Amino acid sequence: MYFKKIDLNQVDSATLERCLRKVSLKRLSSLDIQSSVTISKEQKIFLGYEKPDELQFTRIRYSFERILPKLILSIAKAKEPVTAAYKIRLALISALMLLIILMGTLYGLYQLITGIAPIDTILRILILPALYFILLKVEVKLTQKNIKKALENGKNN
Repeated sequence: MYFKKIDLNQVDSATLERCLRKVSLKRLSSLDIQSSVTISKEQKIFLGYEKPDELQFTRIRYSFERILPKLILSIAKAKEPVTAAYKIRLALISALMLLIILMGTLYGLYQLITGIAPIDTILRILILPALYFILLKVEVKLTQKNIKKALENGKNN
């Protein structure tokens, strides 16, 4: 379930694919279950996984970035020169965390509505989802920055 699609106007799909492959470490299993915390001596910034019809990438993260939700971006394999686009979705564990947070928020709101919880607990109920969405926004920005970096490196080489 992809929640965002980003079109790259001046880049064709073959260029995007080539640039991302150049800065990626290849993985042989789904990125949903792979740890993206990797220490690499090479100048790699993504982990990549190839499916028959698409390529999936996730940003290599440092150990202190474990709190950020893990994103997986997907690009269709280049069959002809078309404008490049990629889609972003949450990895399985990050999506489950979001589901748990939203269920807890709904339960807290239910308690507020029925009068079980006092009104001053509304702040505690809304802090966790707000924090998660802030971290998600940070991860999206970091991923987009790394894609731009990969494109710049690919065009310079």
